[in-house]
Amino acid sequence: MVEVDPWLAALRQRVTRSPEYRALSAQLFGAVRASLRADEALPFGELSATEQRVVVSRAKQLLLDSDAYAACRDEVWRALDSALDAEAEERIVQHRGAVASGGASKAAAVLNLAGAGATQLLGRWPQEQGSLLWMLNSALPPPLRIAVWRLRLRAPGARGAFTAKQKESPLAVVSLRDGAILQQSHLAIQRAHPEMLSQLTRIKACLSYADSLGALTQQPASKASKEASADTPPPPEYFWALALARVFTAADGGESELVERYIALLSMPKPLLQLPAPPGAASQRPDPVSTAVAAAVGARAADAAPAAAHLQKVDGDLYAHLERVLGAEPLNALLLPHAQRLGVGLLSADGVDFAWDTCLITGSWEHMQEIVASALMCLRGGLLNCADAQAVQAYLAEQAPALTVAQLRHTLECHFMASIRATVGAAAASESPELAPTS
Repeated sequence: MVEVDPWLAALRQRVTRSPEYRALSAQLFGAVRASLRADEALPFGELSATEQRVVVSRAKQLLLDSDAYAACRDEVWRALDSALDAEAEERIVQHRGAVASGGASKAAAVLNLAGAGATQLLGRWPQEQGSLLWMLNSALPPPLRIAVWRLRLRAPGARGAFTAKQKESPLAVVSLRDGAILQQSHLAIQRAHPEMLSQLTRIKACLSYADSLGALTQQPASKASKEASADTPPPPEYFWALALARVFTAADGGESELVERYIALLSMPKPLLQLPAPPGAASQRPDPVSTAVAAAVGARAADAAPAAAHLQKVDGDLYAHLERVLGAEPLNALLLPHAQRLGVGLLSADGVDFAWDTCLITGSWEHMQEIVASALMCLRGGLLNCADAQAVQAYLAEQAPALTVAQLRHTLECHFMASIRATVGAAAASESPELAPTS
């Protein structure tokens, strides 16, 4: 069992001792008892664990609109706000020499505490992945991001197979195309995140192993020369490895962790991206929970739309202007490579992290389309001044990486989050009060 920090244990104790929690517990107990009596079922203690969860879940749904639930929810938020504020203040005082005092440092301390606490709770109850939906369109602290990505990108079988082959022989985890993969990895880093060149060896090793499984797209033979590859971008899968390597740099799982997360990512459905199915990854699927979540949301892809369609719906003037100046190349053709690379190379590293947070929390990469459309809307003024396709591409390349997470969050919230939350069954943003620590 994952241990929790003392402040989190104290918070739990405060909540469970509150009158609001006791009142809600009493109503929940009464609803469960009434349900059992109505169904003439066995006593609760004699039901299986699965049957108990069904009965409690059914009773819980009856209470979500009750005054008792609203009162308990508000008390939990007050208690959490108070606990985070007090613990952050205490840690700042303890480290006064290393951490400057003031509102900014306290806000950072609160974020780190909240991230660490949520990570510990998710570690204790991984089956509660539905709770991740509360964090939609939030700026996740790094510890919490790692926890969320680990929950969503699980392929323990892939990690075990990699470790076994590595022990057998270092060559067993290397592709026959290792040299070409090194070249393509280097090119992907140069195009997207040159600051990550120090991780080239690690990224190449992960991609080389995936290719040994037959899981990577191969460039046509005519484009295999250095001259051709200098102008031809690597397949999208190379760019995905950059985002994973960046987030898991500080994680303690080493090379095997990066391999596991990458193989799990390859196996996730990616509707609307027009990508070939990875043949080798089919035998290295993620755990059943992640697969079920991804498949359930990905099944809605038939009703989804690419980025250009989302833009047309919320900003017809910008869409019409871009379609006109792009000429023979439709807007969808311009945006598809950015969506296929899952935002890597279009957005800043922080922007990519946020975009992936959104898609992994919802369990579907289709929402990368709304994020790409949001990026265009953030750059609306400059794009309307572009007179031709070359100007549009140059402006996107220069300005999209400068977009902040705050800009993307605001635009998503204004235009797309209500639909996304409805699609995945998430609570409205108004039901998640902002925690504002005192200075």
